[in-house]
Amino acid sequence: MKRYITIVLTLFLLVLSVFTITSCNNNNGGNNTNPPVECTHEDKNDDELCDKCGVAFKDGIDVCTHKDADDNAKCDICGADFEDGKDLPDDPGFVDTISLEELYAMIDAVIPSEVTTDVRLPRGFDESLAFLYWYSSNEEAITNGGKVTRGYEDVPVSFRVVIKYSETETYERVVNTVVKGFHLKPLENKKLVVAYLYASAGFSGISEESLEYVDYINYSFGGVTDGKAVVSDTAQLRKVLSYRDYGVRVGLALGGWGSGDFSNAVRTKEARTKFADSIIELMKKYNFDGIDIDWEYPGSSVAGIPSHYTDTANLTLFCQELYAKIKAYRPDALLTMAVAASTAFDFKNLSNCVDYFNLMTYDHSIGDSNAYHHASLYSNSYAHTSVNSAVTKLINWGVPSNKIVIGAAFYGRTAPFASKNDAKLGGKLTTTLSKTFSYTQIEEGIKNGTYIEMYDEVACANYIITTGANTAGRFITYDGVESVTAKCNYVYEKELGGIMFWDYTQDKNGTLIIAINNAFEKQKD
Repeated sequence: MKRYITIVLTLFLLVLSVFTITSCNNNNGGNNTNPPVECTHEDKNDDELCDKCGVAFKDGIDVCTHKDADDNAKCDICGADFEDGKDLPDDPGFVDTISLEELYAMIDAVIPSEVTTDVRLPRGFDESLAFLYWYSSNEEAITNGGKVTRGYEDVPVSFRVVIKYSETETYERVVNTVVKGFHLKPLENKKLVVAYLYASAGFSGISEESLEYVDYINYSFGGVTDGKAVVSDTAQLRKVLSYRDYGVRVGLALGGWGSGDFSNAVRTKEARTKFADSIIELMKKYNFDGIDIDWEYPGSSVAGIPSHYTDTANLTLFCQELYAKIKAYRPDALLTMAVAASTAFDFKNLSNCVDYFNLMTYDHSIGDSNAYHHASLYSNSYAHTSVNSAVTKLINWGVPSNKIVIGAAFYGRTAPFASKNDAKLGGKLTTTLSKTFSYTQIEEGIKNGTYIEMYDEVACANYIITTGANTAGRFITYDGVESVTAKCNYVYEKELGGIMFWDYTQDKNGTLIIAINNAFEKQKD
């Protein structure tokens, strides 16, 4: 009996021992205070489960099977992000199609080391998914959008480029450049050659040779609207402004025949300040080298424009204020005026605040119905007024001779003779000399033999008289090579400021511009 009890007790202790060992191998085993014995895991059938304990594992480490009872896309046990029972891969960060170093090189290539024209600043490249944001260190030289405004000195500019892939992933790059300044022709100690340029839609540009001979261009025209100076931003204006690359100064001529609102724009002190400030704004916007006031004419409504008996005095007050503002803005910028030898202008007082008077010494016979010269140097029986008479008046009215720039006409005026007997200087015409021919047309007619060029030695004026079997003939009065050369010699003789002409586009071959240059060069010798 004892033996039986001993056997039963031994079996009971054996069973209890086995139970205890099994419990210790369980992660949640019993109340044993000793740590459980971990399974070393084996997976001979490659099903990613332990052959011994059936636990999922990888590289000898248990793999959580993930549970998400609260539907927050995270495992309730380990807190890992998972989907369909599998871990999501770690976020490797943004990976562009090109490297950051390559992107830097592409950004650097956008900005040249020296800038003379507007620069295209891209917001990105096709090769990259990054967005680019440009920030200029000097928006007066180059704006954040790449618009360039050149001055008269070289200006260093740095661009800070922000490269953005996302709100959290951004980089920066700094690119340096220099905005090249214009190097303009000096105006001191020389006789000026001033070109008025009426840049219509058909304007095709100025030749490099002509630009070599021109010092100053008056772009024509800006106007006056609601008491403020205005100009249309056109392709023609941009083309003319580009001639500063050749050292030529570009000013804006305000007005012209039939341009109104001058009278109202200078009527009161408040109006004059408003007008003057608007001119400075235009000068800054386009970098004009000066302003030419072309009011035809103060105190007169003959051109169909408003006028007032105080126009002459108010114009002087306005020029005094404008001159001070121009010089404060840029000392080398000019205030000039297109004028006739008329008491409509207070020349004595204007001389203190105007750099040059562009004397419109042409169209003298526009209202005549006789064959008289319209742009002669001297007066005679066929020229009742002239360059010389106009210059003499201005000097007598107190204008210094070196502020007077006389005018040449790059066009002619024409009308038919009344009869064959009238086909001579002074002869009767059927109309007034209102119709015009460009010098280009006149020169072509001379070259092909249609016209025979003539010259009045006393008046120093070119003219043409045509005759025909069945016509009374035609009279053409104009400035040619001979008369222009005589005017240039007169500039030196009277110690005047220079010569100007209306307008460049009517001498497409540059014949008269070359004649002006040749005459001035000969005087230097």
